Amino acid sequence: MMPSLLPHDFLGRIARRRFIAVALLCSVGLLPLHACAKFARSETDALAGETTQSRLTPGMVKLSIEKGKTTQATVLETFGPPDQTTHRGDQQIWTYDKISYQTRVDAGTLIFYDASSKVSQSVSTMLIIYFDANDVVRDYRLDSYRF
Repeated sequence: MMPSLLPHDFLGRIARRRFIAVALLCSVGLLPLHACAKFARSETDALAGETTQSRLTPGMVKLSIEKGKTTQATVLETFGPPDQTTHRGDQQIWTYDKISYQTRVDAGTLIFYDASSKVSQSVSTMLIIYFDANDVVRDYRLDSYRF
């Protein structure tokens, strides 16, 4: 075996510097992968042209309607005019029916590859309010369906 012409300590320093250089290059080489791998948050889009959000939600119904106390005037002020009005004996029945369309778009980029997906969902919300002869809420029913 041939003895090394360079001192042992010198070879150790060269090996350490090579290791640091390789580690640095690997880190810098992986940086673009990390920097480009960002994905946009999902967003819910309202119907085109719809500028105000409907107040016909389960929370708003619970907050606004109290059986035996809430009047037709309060309901009209809160939810607007009903979609349908019917009569059964001495009681009046108001129906609110809303269908909303929601679209979620997920998009992202990874190096040179763009990926996106679009998911649509419809939600049907129906509120039926039963008024007594004095125009006070006797009962109500709220149904919501996703399809």
